[in-house]
Amino acid sequence: MERPAVLSSNLSVAEHINSIISSCAQADAVHALRILRAHGMPAESVHMVFTAVVSAKLTYASSAWWGFTIVLIKSKVEQMCL
Repeated sequence: MERPAVLSSNLSVAEHINSIISSCAQADAVHALRILRAHGMPAESVHMVFTAVVSAKLTYASSAWWGFTIVLIKSKVEQMCL
């Protein structure tokens, strides 16, 4: 289930982006990646799965909030998606 977008009083989505990034590092996501690795998936493939999931979460409905982001947050999102 997707988290609702968080928009602060100053029209910043930084809190939303940071919550998505931290959700990707939670135990459930890390555990799923460990399971893939334990079943023999190569590290490069596990990284590709992680990148695909994170970029999908970060860019979901990004056309609605991208204009409200500052350059620092945009670069953080772009780094996570590469």
